[in-house]
Amino acid sequence: MDQKRVMICDDQERFIEEFSEYHDKHYDIHKVEDIGDLIKRIKDLKKIPDLLLLDLYHPKDGKKVPEGIEKKAEDSLKDLDVQIEKTNKAVLNAWEPLGLDILINLRMEFSPKELPIVIYTQKGLSLLSDSQISIVDEQNAHWLLKKRGSRYTKFRIDRIINKEKSIKIVSFIYRWSLVATSLLIGFFLSVNTVENKGWGLVILTELSIVLVNYLFDLGIKRTLYGKQNCL
Repeated sequence: MDQKRVMICDDQERFIEEFSEYHDKHYDIHKVEDIGDLIKRIKDLKKIPDLLLLDLYHPKDGKKVPEGIEKKAEDSLKDLDVQIEKTNKAVLNAWEPLGLDILINLRMEFSPKELPIVIYTQKGLSLLSDSQISIVDEQNAHWLLKKRGSRYTKFRIDRIINKEKSIKIVSFIYRWSLVATSLLIGFFLSVNTVENKGWGLVILTELSIVLVNYLFDLGIKRTLYGKQNCL
């Protein structure tokens, strides 16, 4: 059985290596350190990854963070609960939440059905405003905290991938069942009206059925995708 493809994008190599250390037996892992190359790297693959693990914070302007600034930011993250405001200033001096911007751009290229996306962060979730957090919900993405060696990480990834696969199957069956129903109803209506030259009624009925099917299909997709990030 082929391994699921997981792409991880993180500017800090140690997090990529930690993830690979614990999960390379379970997934075909593709590593990206420069967020500026992410979309190109995805498009260069023969097949889109089953899941993208996207780090939240990245160096400003794509430049390497000076060692002193990076160390200060990481030290502050260790004591986030005590010095949340001080930490926020230190972190934003080294990084900014570009993961949210790239998430919006990715959604312009890939639908949630094509590419499930997980915002993968150490403690950055505590630093975001409500409006920033809502972006993840609006773009049908998921959250996952970085925890070294956590069994929950694999459980969460598998659940998201399997959920997306189920949504694809349900959506496919639902869509084509509506099409088949429309054709069947249209056929019986045409048989009953053609002798009376009721072609106008046939066409109007067919168009109405297609419109209703589309609205129902759109509704079920929004219902499914609207709940997916609560897994």
